[in-house]
Amino acid sequence: MQEPEQGRTEQATPHKRADARKHGQVAKSLDFNTLVMMAGLAAVLSAGAAFGLTQLSVSFRTLLLAAARADELATLWAATFDFARG
Repeated sequence: MQEPEQGRTEQATPHKRADARKHGQVAKSLDFNTLVMMAGLAAVLSAGAAFGLTQLSVSFRTLLLAAARADELATLWAATFDFARG
């Protein structure tokens, strides 16, 4: 294989460029691919975050309501036992 074109004083001729394209030796930008992948990841995460925050809110509300009911039940049981004793 040829070494990279370092220190060249002239640009490649159109014929050499066409030959390089035929052999798959073309410049590829990895920045564009990375940008597309990051944008896709951000879209997926933002959609998942909205769903996740909604579910977290529902779960937290359910937990607090259950805790309030448990506290009410504990108070009711204590009052019932106190009444039975005496």
